[in-house]
Amino acid sequence: MSFAHKAIAVPYIIALVIGLIILAILVYWVFRTATSPTISVEQCKSRYITWCSNCAQMGWPAWHCMPDAVKECEETLKKIGLHATDPGCSGQPDDGCNNTNVKEDCAALGVCLNNPEC
Repeated sequence: MSFAHKAIAVPYIIALVIGLIILAILVYWVFRTATSPTISVEQCKSRYITWCSNCAQMGWPAWHCMPDAVKECEETLKKIGLHATDPGCSGQPDDGCNNTNVKEDCAALGVCLNNPEC
């Protein structure tokens, strides 16, 4: 009796199928990562306006830091002509909301409550 040697290929076929599944998952992951949606200009402006409004209502305090959501929009906001730089938050006179660039940006976005830049 002779044994069939065709059964030896089964582990290779299984390995090939598993490899293809893993490859498909990696390609999908790379595609999803590369094409992730960016934050729109409108969303960034809305975030900045919200922070400006909070600053204005509190009287432009130096201790009120720029939120991370606004920091994520820094490049987008710079493209539309705003300073959009994080003024730091150590409580110094030109930090946080009290920064001149922040007040100018807020004035440009229409937040003028207690804002000397308007």
